[in-house]
Amino acid sequence: MAAATRSRLPARPIPIESRIFAIADVFDALTSRRPYKEPLSFDETMQILDSGRGKHFDPRCSTRFGAIAREMYDRYCGRAMMTICARKCARS
Repeated sequence: MAAATRSRLPARPIPIESRIFAIADVFDALTSRRPYKEPLSFDETMQILDSGRGKHFDPRCSTRFGAIAREMYDRYCGRAMMTICARKCARS
């Protein structure tokens, strides 16, 4: 996969942890509500991740992430915000 050659740094492989984090970080950013944007749907998010496969994201990591992404989305996306809202409503 990519090495740090474009900026004339020594060509070293990008660690697997960094490759995984890159995908997870973008997935989280796209599916999370931010003060400046609404969350994207699962399908929109996966289309963006797929378009970066082999360019920005390691293809093997993308494939493996894709196999678990739906379950993670269904289980965790929006959960933190729902918990915060429920606590605020309980105090009201």
